[in-house]
Amino acid sequence: MTSTNTFKVLIVLTSHDQLGDTGLKTGFWSEEFAGPYYTLAEQGAEITLASPLGGRPPLDPKSELPEFQTEWTKRFDADDALQNKLSHTLKLSEVNAQDFDTGFKKFHVESLRSDLDFVFKKYGDIHPEFYKNVSKEEVAKRLERLKVEILMPLNRIEFMNKFSPILYHIVKDGHNYVNGPNEEFEKYLKNGGLLFPIAVQMKNHKIFCDSKNTAVPFGSEITKINDLPSSFVIDKILAGYNAENQEFAEATNSPWFSGSFWYAFGNMYSYNITYTSADGDEKNIRLGGLKQSAIDASRISKQSKENYSFRIVDGSNVGLITYNLCEDLENFRPFCEKVFSTLKNNGSTDLIIDIRNNPGGTTRLGEVLYEYITTGKISQFEKIETRISQEKKSEYVQSRRKYEKSFKWYHYLYYPIYVLSNKDRRQILMAKNGSTMIKRFSPEAPKQNPLLFRGNIYLLIGKKTYSAAAILASAFKHYGLGKLVGEETGQATTFTANTVELMLPQTKLVCSVSTSKLYMIGTNN
Repeated sequence: MTSTNTFKVLIVLTSHDQLGDTGLKTGFWSEEFAGPYYTLAEQGAEITLASPLGGRPPLDPKSELPEFQTEWTKRFDADDALQNKLSHTLKLSEVNAQDFDTGFKKFHVESLRSDLDFVFKKYGDIHPEFYKNVSKEEVAKRLERLKVEILMPLNRIEFMNKFSPILYHIVKDGHNYVNGPNEEFEKYLKNGGLLFPIAVQMKNHKIFCDSKNTAVPFGSEITKINDLPSSFVIDKILAGYNAENQEFAEATNSPWFSGSFWYAFGNMYSYNITYTSADGDEKNIRLGGLKQSAIDASRISKQSKENYSFRIVDGSNVGLITYNLCEDLENFRPFCEKVFSTLKNNGSTDLIIDIRNNPGGTTRLGEVLYEYITTGKISQFEKIETRISQEKKSEYVQSRRKYEKSFKWYHYLYYPIYVLSNKDRRQILMAKNGSTMIKRFSPEAPKQNPLLFRGNIYLLIGKKTYSAAAILASAFKHYGLGKLVGEETGQATTFTANTVELMLPQTKLVCSVSTSKLYMIGTNN
């Protein structure tokens, strides 16, 4: 079906026909041109072809070999109109890029350097351990080298790929990252853009097929993508993310691999994939891109989109809570009421709580859960050290509104009274920016609950158990509330978190930065 929305697209082809000094012929690859051309044309694009010299661009003769023929190339070979259009490409010097819709806005060098100054300073001001492993002087040197390397205007994706590997490798912190600019990604998809076509799992610096009904068998190791070693692809995709645990980083980012590949390597409409088959043979296949929905539908290792769910295990009286995200506090207590009422009415004596795929959220849900599984005094933390900043103060007020609904617009009318009337508010909102506030915790008994579960509890954990979920597991172990089953979590027992968002003034990229160092219960260092 052809779209009625017309948009203008420029496709630039090479005029170079010699492969270095080898004497071999080269040029554009037929399928890599035909795939995007026909995909965009079917979406209603008005397509202009250009090349540095104009006229007929050279075709790579290897792309005409039988093993590289696809439906795209067959259509291309039989399309007389397109062949004629190719013979009359415009000279690139005669083309104005501003006349087309698919390019992304570029920012001037000074604007980019200004954003670098801003984001490095803010991380230094806000993050409690930004200079722990790298001195302030060395960070300043890295910043200046980075600014010197910004020699030409860049779009937001190019800029993100330039600075994030430098900024986020100053300190290991999986809560810190820059959000990929979603507007550009959505524009690419809207204009018919396709993504790497196979759902995968990254593990131990390797890539494995996690798709059904694809030409690459499930479980096969993908060793190269477009001749790039998979280890290089993983390093590039995770370059701007420096979690405390590599396995956690790989597992958490695997569901977003296709989009992350696009952010890292740009537009591709076909992929030459090298993989190892079950019998150990190395095989190659060329595949076209797919829409994200098709990739998700093919994924075998799917994760529930529900934050939490409950069922009685088939053929037993064992309860199973699948707890995927520590969010939606408002509905968590009604969920627990229903779950523990069912367990009580059924006379269940065993409960499994599965947090293997839980990356965290707010620890407030853990406080609610403890009311249903213990009567003993409990605390999730030894202490929390918070670096005070204006951004932290603003986030504190917003979080009160989100979780406690205690801050209303009219509180601004008597803000000093609002601040002074509560100890925690008074400490954080009146503290000097740049200072550190230390909050120590004492175990407290949860509220008495008639639905208290007194049976056996098994907490399932894994590498993707992180942040608030790992805190839950640590307290569960410390107070002996049941048995831990699985792998070590992806989070250390002391770590930095409690993030605030920063928007860069020029590019409007949004970054996440930690404000606090958290000590789980039972730890001091």
